[in-house]
Amino acid sequence: MSDNTVLRLDGVSKSYGTVQAVDRASLEVRRGEVFTLLGPSGCGKTTTLRLVAGLDDPDAGEITLRGRVVASVSRRLFVPPHKRNLGMVFQSYAIWPHMTVFDNVAYPLRLRGVRGRAMRERVERVLELVGLGGLERRSATLLSGGQMQRLALCRALVYEPDLLLLDEPFSNLDAKLREQMRVELKLLQRRLGITVLFVTHDQIEALSLSNRIAVMDRGRAEQIGSPRSLYEAPASAFVRDFLGQTVILTGEVESPGTEMVAVRMDGALDGHRLVGRAAPGSPLARGVKAHVAIRPEDIEVTSSDGSGSDGNTLPGLVEALLFVGDRYEARVALGGEQRILLFLGRGREWREGQRLTLRLPPEVLSVWPA
Repeated sequence: MSDNTVLRLDGVSKSYGTVQAVDRASLEVRRGEVFTLLGPSGCGKTTTLRLVAGLDDPDAGEITLRGRVVASVSRRLFVPPHKRNLGMVFQSYAIWPHMTVFDNVAYPLRLRGVRGRAMRERVERVLELVGLGGLERRSATLLSGGQMQRLALCRALVYEPDLLLLDEPFSNLDAKLREQMRVELKLLQRRLGITVLFVTHDQIEALSLSNRIAVMDRGRAEQIGSPRSLYEAPASAFVRDFLGQTVILTGEVESPGTEMVAVRMDGALDGHRLVGRAAPGSPLARGVKAHVAIRPEDIEVTSSDGSGSDGNTLPGLVEALLFVGDRYEARVALGGEQRILLFLGRGREWREGQRLTLRLPPEVLSVWPA
């Protein structure tokens, strides 16, 4: 393990009865990065966090923290949570209501034998960092939701942990405050250079905060990479469909290839031909069913007369139009019962019943096995 690696999981598994919560998970978290475990409920992300924290024992594999093995089934080694030097912010914050703001933050220092002036200086410094300076004597029960979230962060950071664990920390905040706290956490993490293992099911949180993301499904990491690489080049249909919104059309492979594939559309779009990048995995043979996939924001509206069926274009009809502030969201019929979601810029006037010609650029269109 390199000096730049803070956390490493090698083949870690955990089951509860017949449920395989984590299945041979392997990953590395580098110093100073925000590494996010992203996935739907039941995918194993919170169980993985609990294994790292020492709240659960793995059934197989090994966990290493700063070059020190903290859990190993083969060695029969298990380091208890309080000896792993980890900070953790729970979904519920777990703030002690009978304590003041100062006492909440000071508590982990007292457990570690820090007293007097050294303790006061460290508590005051971390409170100032998150904008809670001057609130030391306030009861924790009198704080707002955003202030309680900051207080939980302070308590986890005050003893300078090797790794900060965040378990859905924004889930109890309203939408506007969640957005504000995402920015504040990103700035704080960058300023302090702390290493974060972040658990969330929220795609926006993961994409906006992370240096790297592990998209999890059924206890395994489907794909690990930067937010942009996962969004633009998913390695599986699960990652493709879980991250963001995807328009998926069905057709038949007309011209297979290792890089580009031509697909003739089905049903009411019969006669239209789309060319796109071959998705990762097995090559597609001529005549087999295939899915073509594209992000709604990548579809170009090139005209409004409904003409053209070549050059990766399709005709469309606006059935429903919603103005959402920064753009329009339109439900567009492509013929028959095929409907797609389309994003339209607010720089032009749009109307329901309008005919469109949609261009699906080959470089952002991918072709997958059906």
